[in-house]
Amino acid sequence: ATIDDKDADAITVVIYGENGTAASREAIIYKNTSVGDFNQVIYNWTSPPLRANPNTILLYHFDNDSSYGENQTWVNDFSSSGLDGKILTATDKEQAIHGLGLRIKTTTNIVLTDDSKLNSPNVSRNITIAFWINVTNNATLSTFPGIIVKQVDTNNRDYAIFFQNSTKQFLTAFGNGTSQGGTTSVSGISQGVWYHFVATFQAATRNHTIYINGVVDRSTIAGVANSLIDTTASLTIGSTTGTNFLNSTIDDLIIMNRTLNADEVRDLYRLKEGIYYWKVNATDSG
Repeated sequence: ATIDDKDADAITVVIYGENGTAASREAIIYKNTSVGDFNQVIYNWTSPPLRANPNTILLYHFDNDSSYGENQTWVNDFSSSGLDGKILTATDKEQAIHGLGLRIKTTTNIVLTDDSKLNSPNVSRNITIAFWINVTNNATLSTFPGIIVKQVDTNNRDYAIFFQNSTKQFLTAFGNGTSQGGTTSVSGISQGVWYHFVATFQAATRNHTIYINGVVDRSTIAGVANSLIDTTASLTIGSTTGTNFLNSTIDDLIIMNRTLNADEVRDLYRLKEGIYYWKVNATDSG
């Protein structure tokens, strides 16, 4: 599409897209707040925008959408849990997979204003954590910067996902208060490239699986039995409880209290066959 404004103002362009229904205001797939006059907007739509389901206990789109109360220091939770997040250091959002994403720098991270619904029993047994990530500067990272971390300390860890800087791999950890289990992804990642990451854990079987870009990367039996620990720690995104910051951009984070199977994970990563609706909204600053 070519954007034309008679006053040559900077234009905000938002594209909404959804499967099986008219595209809703939440279903942002592209957002650019500074499109120049007579510029072309081209977007390659390959993955579905996330929507909450009955098992969703946290959903962040990071689109800086003021109609939902979002700004540079506040992130809306699109699940029914009401777990809005506070960005500890104000930051701009960057273009990401769907609309905008959270740009995390050396002092930026998110903590939840209320972590109670992320405690037992909601995610004490089965859990799926999924997000898009683009690591933008490996050189400035600490050894194990945190991506998604819920822990009091290393001995009292509910669940966590780290980035292993030396090998460019993902590292996961789950704990029950007396033991911990997890694994490291087989695949490493490249700087400046978007990846879709999913980690699942099922308490009954202790099966733990990592998916990268919709495909099983590693599946193992985690060395932690039964329920996950129930700490009062707040979930932290982009660091390890205020240290070890992750220099990256994160988009569309979802946490569910159910273990998704391989087909369901693949459907988070790519558009499946079906009917899709989209619409474009262009507004100028004049």
